[in-house]
Amino acid sequence: MDRFDKEAADWDNNQDIRDINIASARAIADIIRGQTVLELGSGTGLMPFSEVDGDHLFKHACSWLGVDTSKGMCDVMQSKIDQAGSNQIAVRNILLTESSQIEKHDWCVSTVTFHHIADMASSRAL
Repeated sequence: MDRFDKEAADWDNNQDIRDINIASARAIADIIRGQTVLELGSGTGLMPFSEVDGDHLFKHACSWLGVDTSKGMCDVMQSKIDQAGSNQIAVRNILLTESSQIEKHDWCVSTVTFHHIADMASSRAL
């Protein structure tokens, strides 16, 4: 179990992380309307489940796929997806590599993730 698996249950209580995701959601809502979105380092799904114009951000998109390396974070996001009862949003617990089977998306978004990647230059999957 890694750090993020341990912190997943309480992650949404971090006001700074919530504020960053809410601001990001508001900034991209119009841009992603009707588009497919891939979120790298989706964590607990704070961004797609942020409310924008009275609805969750992911509902502005055609589809939303969150990917994260932390099973704990993905489990929390999956519970939100189950509660929403939507097939418009999904989460996958994977480490992206060149051989990852991820379909093309119109947009790729991320918050508070890239500083965890030690060697961006060699991260060719991104």
